[in-house]
Amino acid sequence: MSAISKLAMNDEGFAFDPMTGACYTLNQTGLRLLQWLREGRRQEDIPHLLAESYDVSEDSAARDATDFCLRLKTLKLA
Repeated sequence: MSAISKLAMNDEGFAFDPMTGACYTLNQTGLRLLQWLREGRRQEDIPHLLAESYDVSEDSAARDATDFCLRLKTLKLA
C-alpha cells in the first residue's frame, strides 16, 4: 500500500499522514492530482487530465504535474 493511499483527506484540501503525523494543505489542483493518483491513474496520464480539466496547455500541465510528483517524493509520499 502506498503512502498516498494512507493519507486522510477532505474535500477542502486538508491531508493528514497518520504514519508521520504530518499535515498538508493542498490547493484545488493539487487535491485533484492527488485524487487521480489515489485512484490509480498513471503519472504519465496526469498532464493530459490536468490540461483537459483546467484549460491549460499540456506542456504547462506536464511541468506542474512533474513538480508536484517530485514534491511528493521529497515528502516520501510517492
